[in-house]
Amino acid sequence: MKKLNRHILLLLAILFAMHVSARDVDVNYLSQLRSPPLSITRDKIPASGTNYTLDEIVETSRRLDGAGEWIYGSLLMRLKDAPTIQKYAERYRDSDGQDDIACRAIAGSNAPWMISEVIQVLQAGEPVSEILGDTQVGLGPTGDTRVLITSLLATSPEFPDEVKNWARSHLSKRNIGRQNELIEIIRNWWTTNEAYLRAESFDKVQVPSSNPASLPPKQPAQQLAAPPAVIDPTPEPPAPPPPEPTPEPIKSSVAGSIPTPATEPAPANKTNPVWWIVGLLILAAGAVFVARKITPKA
Repeated sequence: MKKLNRHILLLLAILFAMHVSARDVDVNYLSQLRSPPLSITRDKIPASGTNYTLDEIVETSRRLDGAGEWIYGSLLMRLKDAPTIQKYAERYRDSDGQDDIACRAIAGSNAPWMISEVIQVLQAGEPVSEILGDTQVGLGPTGDTRVLITSLLATSPEFPDEVKNWARSHLSKRNIGRQNELIEIIRNWWTTNEAYLRAESFDKVQVPSSNPASLPPKQPAQQLAAPPAVIDPTPEPPAPPPPEPTPEPIKSSVAGSIPTPATEPAPANKTNPVWWIVGLLILAAGAVFVARKITPKA
C-alpha cells in the first residue's frame, strides 16, 4: 500500500512539473515572431528574455488560434505545425477556396509548403467568367487560388529572388482575360516545378513562363509568313498608341485581402537652372545701362 502511494505521489509530482513548465508565451513576443517579413523557422527563432521553448510557442499559438485569432494560425503554419496545416488546408479545399479565414491565414503564413496543399483547387476549377452587375467580376475558386499561390511566391523567403520579383509583378487582380492567362501560367509552372516543391527544394524553383504551352501564340504563324510591306521612303511619324482600357474592379475574398504592390510615384518636374542664370544676366546688363545714363559726362 505504501509503495502504491509513493508511485501515485511521484506521478502527481511529474504532472505538476509538466504543468509548471508549460508557460504561456507573451503575446508581444508572438507578435514579434509573426511580424513581416515572416521568415522564422523551427530552427531559427529570435531569442526572448524568458527563453521560451518551441513547444511553449506552439502551444500558446494553438490556444490563440483556437480562440479565433487566425493570425496565430499563420505563425503555426510557418513553424510547420502539422495539425494547423491540416486544419487550414482542409478548410480551404472543402470550401473550394471560398473560406475567407482560411485564405487570409494561408496567405499570411509566407509558407511555400502550403502551395501543394491548395494547388488542387486551381487545377480542378473553371476559368474566371462570373459577371456581377455591369462592372464587377468575381474570380471564383480558380482565380482566388491563383492569387493566393502568387502571393506565396511573392512573400516566401525560401524562393529565389527572380521568382519573388516575378510574382510581385503578376499579382494583378483585374481583367478577366488576364486572369485566365495567369491561371494557365501557374498550372504549367506547377507541372514543371512540382518535384522541387514536393521535396521542399524551393531554391531550385524556376520562374513561371509568360507564354504557357496551352495558350495560343501572340502572333499567328500566318502573320510570320506574310510578305514584307513596301517601305515608304518618307514615312509619316507613327501615331501614338491608344490608351489602355480602364480595368474593371474585382470583387473577391482573397483578392481583397492581398494588397497590390504600390507603384513608385512619378518624379517631380525639376526647374532648369539655366533660365535663372539668363534672367540674372539680363537684370545685371539693365542695371549697368541705367547707371551709365544717370551718371553725368565729364
